[in-house]
Amino acid sequence: MKYYLFFALFFVMNVLSAQYGLDGFWVGEIITKDGVFRIEMTLEINDRSWVSTGQSVVYLKDRVIEKRVFKGKLYSDRSISLVEILPENEERSFVRKYQLVLDRTSSSSKLKGFWQEIVTDPLATKRQIGLLTLHKRKTGV
Repeated sequence: MKYYLFFALFFVMNVLSAQYGLDGFWVGEIITKDGVFRIEMTLEINDRSWVSTGQSVVYLKDRVIEKRVFKGKLYSDRSISLVEILPENEERSFVRKYQLVLDRTSSSSKLKGFWQEIVTDPLATKRQIGLLTLHKRKTGV
């Protein structure tokens, strides 16, 4: 009986540790075919459903290029899938989908991954793609 309790507690701790430290403000760079841009993301993850919501802001130098709202899901392997939500009254050139993985060390946390344009044609040759690296900004900075 002790073993069952130990494994159940171990499993719960692993699941909870995947969410730990992801809420908050992340800063980094987004790489596109047009260059490297600064990006800021705010992640909010629901503890029960593991649904994530937030906002991303992309900058060129100090000028805001775009602000987008996204929703997504956190998985037990510390990966996150995010999709931008397009408002009904707004038309944009494309909507991004992000796939990120948490890389946590004793000194810092990083989200690394890639993004791609959502297209309806799976064989489209003109899909925009890129890389993304984010660092957790500490509060009070």
